[in-house]
Amino acid sequence: MSTYLQIDEISIAEQLYKELEGIELNPSTLVTTVTGLMKSVERVKKLKGTQKKNIVLYTLSKFIKDNVSDSEHLETIVNLTVPGMIDTIVLLDTNKIKIKASKCFSNIFLSCCK
Repeated sequence: MSTYLQIDEISIAEQLYKELEGIELNPSTLVTTVTGLMKSVERVKKLKGTQKKNIVLYTLSKFIKDNVSDSEHLETIVNLTVPGMIDTIVLLDTNKIKIKASKCFSNIFLSCCK
C-alpha cells in the first residue's frame, strides 16, 4: 500500500512506530495493534480522520516491511482488511452503527429459535 504523508504526519507515524517496538505483529494480533494505534493517533487533534487513518496504515506497512519475516503475506492481509476495519471501528465509536440488537428484534429471534 502506498500512502503519502506530509512531513508532520511522518513524524507522528515515527512516534507510532516506536510504540510497536517489541510487538510480534501477525494476523492474530492485528486487530489489537490497529486499535492501539488508532487510540494513539486520536490524541492528535489537528488531523482529520482520513489523515489519521493514513498514518496508521503507513505505520503498519513500514513496521511490517522492517520487522515481519513473511511481510508480503501480512501486507496483503493488512491491505485487504485494515482500511475497512478502521472505518468500522470509527463508525462503532461514533455510534453510527450498533451491534446490540434492538429488544424487538431479540424477542422475534428468540421466539423463532424455541
